[in-house]
Parts: sequence; C-alpha cells; structure tokens
Amino acid sequence: MGVSRLIASGILALEFGIAGYVFPATAQTYPVYKEPTVASIDQERLFAESDFGKQALQEIETVSRELSLENRQIEAELTAEEKELAELRKTELPEVFKQKAADFDRRVKQIRAEQDQKFANIRASLDAARQTFNTKATPILQQLMVDTGIIFILDNSAILIGQPDGDITDQAIARINQEFEQ
Repeated sequence: MGVSRLIASGILALEFGIAGYVFPATAQTYPVYKEPTVASIDQERLFAESDFGKQALQEIETVSRELSLENRQIEAELTAEEKELAELRKTELPEVFKQKAADFDRRVKQIRAEQDQKFANIRASLDAARQTFNTKATPILQQLMVDTGIIFILDNSAILIGQPDGDITDQAIARINQEFEQ
C-alpha cells in the first residue's frame, strides 16, 4: 500500500473515528419520565366535568331556562299590549294616545333593564362559581404537581404542539372530585 493511500485511509479512519465520537453525542436520547415535568390542563373541561362544575352549571342552566321562559311570557304579554295600543290609536285622542304610548315605552324599558339585570346576575353567579372552584382547586393541583414531579402546568390553549400524555385534565378532575367530597 502506498504512502498516499495509507495517509488517505488514515484520514478516512480518523474521520470515521471522529464521526463515531461526535455523532453519538448529538444523537443522544433524552430520558423518558414516567410523569411529565410539564403538564397541561383544559381549564374549561376541568371545571365543566368536575362534580362541582357540573352542579354549578346545572344550577345556572336551570335559572337561565326559567329566565328564558319568563322572557317569552313577558314578550307575549307586551306584544298583546302593543297590539291593543295600536288599536287605541284609531279611537283615542292624540294626546291621550301619546301618554299611553309613552307609559308603555317606559314600562318596556324598565322590564328590559330588569331582565338584563337578571341575566347579569346569572353571569355573576357563574363567575363566582368559577372563582370558588379555582380557589378550592389550586391547592389540589399544587399537591398533584408535588406528587407527580410536575414543575408547572400550562393551559391547553397555550400549547402549540405536545405529547398527548402531557394532559393531566382527567387526573386533575378525579383528584378534585375526591378532595371536594371530603
């Protein structure tokens, strides 16, 4: 074997040797943890599927349904009254009709404001239920983090891409249901 060939094969062996040394370091595998150190939770599902959230949402739905029925009844009554008022227009003096129409408009505005306030109260009740839930759930989630080695929890909506086993919503719901019962 000639010197140039020997040098070339030595360089080639050196390149492979370096390659064999460098590539394994870059092709390292990362440790796989049993539990993720970073986890995600679907906050909407956490509330809606917990026993506490289900009960709160059921109560809100019941009150909302009652308000909806009340609104339909009021609407029917006001529609009938509006038709009567339209008929009165034909027979009443203009100033008497104007007064009755103005009274009707004031009452409609008052009823609308009252119904809007009832709707706002329903929303406030839901917000209060969510706040109570979050206050009670936070220490439970913190303990879940300690128990599983999670360093922080992200909301699912903030994650662009991730492993499905990083979502701990089901585990969190089960733990919250268990702790809330006590």
